[in-house]
Amino acid sequence: MGYRINVTEYQPTNGRDKGMLHSPELCVGCRTCQLICSLSHDGECSPSLARIDLRAEGLRFEAEFTEECDECARCAFFCPYGAIKEGD
Repeated sequence: MGYRINVTEYQPTNGRDKGMLHSPELCVGCRTCQLICSLSHDGECSPSLARIDLRAEGLRFEAEFTEECDECARCAFFCPYGAIKEGD
């Protein structure tokens, strides 16, 4: 039995000029952001399709949002650690 996540329940803000912010000190590298991103935009859970590049630097994880990111903020909404948020 698995979990069902309805990514369409979350209404994106599409604030395209705000930018997305990542807090490496809160990120544990679970890749939930990448899975939600690819699922909501491409219909499958695949980190390689995500609009977020996540890379490990030792025990620290850094995220970079690609040009294709539309700032829908689903990654921020579903991040279990609060490591991603919309800019001001």
